[in-house]
Amino acid sequence: MSPDERWDQVDQVADIFHNAIHQAIALQSAAQRSNEQSANAAALLRELGQKLPADLAAAVNARLEAAAKSAAEQMVQKWSAADAAAASAAAVYRNAESRFTWKLVACLISSVVAIGIVFSTWIFCLTPTEATLHARREEHRFLVSEIERLRGVGLVDIAQCDHYGHLKPCVRVAPSSPDFKGGYKLLPAK
Repeated sequence: MSPDERWDQVDQVADIFHNAIHQAIALQSAAQRSNEQSANAAALLRELGQKLPADLAAAVNARLEAAAKSAAEQMVQKWSAADAAAASAAAVYRNAESRFTWKLVACLISSVVAIGIVFSTWIFCLTPTEATLHARREEHRFLVSEIERLRGVGLVDIAQCDHYGHLKPCVRVAPSSPDFKGGYKLLPAK
């Protein structure tokens, strides 16, 4: 950039700055005039307020007093209506609260009774009858006597075998024994 171009830019900046200062001065004068006009208007209002006749002030006060009384009466009526509505709402709330308490108690009692019935039915269904117990005991006696009879004859070699973590009775069968109808095999000869 040449020196002349630089001086041109400096002149442009100076012109902008000079214009801004003139605008600020103009705004300052306008603000000062506005302040003076406001002060004059305030003085005029004060003067008019002092010249207001006493009769007009009394009439305004009388009207204001009547309006204030009317407003106070309306507020008292509205507050009375609001108090009555609040009392009614409180009574409804207490009634609902009382009914809710009884409904909750009834629900809890019903739940306890239902659980008791389910538990009793479950116990009843799982508990064997006397006839079932007697039949199982008879079957057990028969099977034990049958095992003892087979041991006594020497046909059966019975032991306790571990089957997936549970002891079960098992018998030894001849490995070459053929299969017979119904899954039977021959016992080994002793």
